[in-house]
Amino acid sequence: MKKLAIFVEGPTEEIFVEKLLLEIARQNSIVFTIKRFSGGNECVRSPKIIQTASPTRTTEYYILIYTSCNDERVVSDYKERYAGLLTSGYEMIIALRDLYPIAYENLERVKTSINNVLISNSIPNNIHIAVREVETWFLGEYTHFEKIDGDITLDSIQSKTGYLFPLSEYEESILHPAKTLDEIYNIKGYRYLKTANQVQRTVTHINYENLLTTVRNEMPSLNGFLNDIDLFFKK
Repeated sequence: MKKLAIFVEGPTEEIFVEKLLLEIARQNSIVFTIKRFSGGNECVRSPKIIQTASPTRTTEYYILIYTSCNDERVVSDYKERYAGLLTSGYEMIIALRDLYPIAYENLERVKTSINNVLISNSIPNNIHIAVREVETWFLGEYTHFEKIDGDITLDSIQSKTGYLFPLSEYEESILHPAKTLDEIYNIKGYRYLKTANQVQRTVTHINYENLLTTVRNEMPSLNGFLNDIDLFFKK
């Protein structure tokens, strides 16, 4: 059984990553444990189990998702638990956080800072930055709009909001992707305020074949994250 640990920023990334991995490994046996952190600063941060499943004899992949619930803590949570995960036999340990609200111009500085805490070891370990938010990737997979409502067409989006899909330079040009997603959905009265139900609605309607083939080639941050996921499943 192969084991992967992923540290994510919040519940949105948590829901998306679980769905993504289920889509990639749907023909295989995969189980998840999800833990969310609470506390910090003056109190000890402790992860609470949100979801868990015991591996069986047929389980091929065991996925542990740690949700930091704080973009500034993803890297430190990863660093603090790396050694224990390594000892526990994980084949890969990676992390995913948003760039927002940090300005795009500071992306390279953030990458340099993150690279300084990466731990050299024999197993793959990377910290990925979604530019500017993971919702940028949802915008890139724009075929899901009409699945949510048949009237949210590319023509209606351009008419009501001025956005012309496919957008050019997705990762750089959309300042607040979650708000952009909300604006598009609201054409037909839907909202995207990052509630669990709203995130579930979006990730359920995404075309993962398109995301894993076409969209990734247009978005370097998505492609980098998926490259590690590919490596884990193919290794």
